[in-house]
Amino acid sequence: MVAKNTPGDGLPDPTERLWVHPAELPALPGARRVPPPPRRSVLATLRHGLRHPLFAGVVGAGMVLAGAWMLGLSSSRQTTIAPVAGVFSGSTQSGITAAPTTLRDQPDHNALNQARASVIQLLTSDGDTHAVATALVLDEDHLMTADLGLTDRGEIVAAVRHGNLVLAQVAQTDSSTGITILQVDEHIPTSLTRVDKLTRERPEPAQDCRIVSASPNLHGTDMVGSCTVQSEENNDPDLAGAGLFYLQGQFQASDRGALILDEHNNALGVVVQTLPDDAGHAIALRIDDAIAVASSVPETPQRPGIAGLQVADLTARISIEGNLGGGALVVSVAADSAAAHAGLVANDVLVELNGQPVAGAAQFRQLASRVRPGELTRLTVWRSGSTVELTVMP
Repeated sequence: MVAKNTPGDGLPDPTERLWVHPAELPALPGARRVPPPPRRSVLATLRHGLRHPLFAGVVGAGMVLAGAWMLGLSSSRQTTIAPVAGVFSGSTQSGITAAPTTLRDQPDHNALNQARASVIQLLTSDGDTHAVATALVLDEDHLMTADLGLTDRGEIVAAVRHGNLVLAQVAQTDSSTGITILQVDEHIPTSLTRVDKLTRERPEPAQDCRIVSASPNLHGTDMVGSCTVQSEENNDPDLAGAGLFYLQGQFQASDRGALILDEHNNALGVVVQTLPDDAGHAIALRIDDAIAVASSVPETPQRPGIAGLQVADLTARISIEGNLGGGALVVSVAADSAAAHAGLVANDVLVELNGQPVAGAAQFRQLASRVRPGELTRLTVWRSGSTVELTVMP
């Protein structure tokens, strides 16, 4: 579950641009005053000073003092950012507020990675069906996306950034809006998309905007397309009241979760639905409402089954190699999950569950769905040419 932190807890905020406090200038070191030269005309004084052997020394001393002054100024400044809003600070739909926290209290990588919002591609698979969407990176460990049908806490999603893959688990979902929070088991590769701030202003009718979606080829930069906020008369008042607004542009199904930016690189919203029509319409949720929803999403109840386990049908090579008549191949095991604690690892083959043979991935899911929370489950696993008996506490 994503932790609900409070303002001042030390978490930085991706919703505000980094800025600095002006500070009082430090007192310069005292210097012995030199008596002024005899009064001369300006021109005579200039000629005399240029010929004087101490001229170079005075200029050098002045440069040293100026350098010391600049060094004192830079060292006295203190950079601040606000704690992460929404998911971590418990903001409400009326606005996002947070007390400033000094950047010096945070690790450097937090300042670099969490001072921006970015997008990442998600992949889910159920048999031969693959779904692709885009998620908003909240920080190094949490993603927010629109509805992908991810309703089971512990369900695993692949998150891809420029060819780098990490696994994420569903932590929280909101059935009314489809907003889902994912928690990853390692840091997310940093996106190239820089968002200066997450605006709270309602998008203006006919306002030009950009669609920032994760690259479908998994390797390129973020896909950027153009869009337009629909005029007020084309908007449904019920949607507007819910913080939703219509967009027109070249939207695809994989743009669910895409970030909508204005011309100043400020985030306006997150695409929550693409409409299957020739006009390329979509519906977006205002960014502050999306984060407010995420902050109030209750913990999703754990469903029956074995959390943290993703399986697939056996390949022909593994079946022949192990002389296996059936089984389900373990594709991935989420860190710190019940499956991981039981000792399951990727590439294990599940051949029996509570004494019942497993024919394939679909049957394993069906058998696992009958396992109630807290019930011990016995698994027979084929691993590296031999069988292993494991016990799982879901």
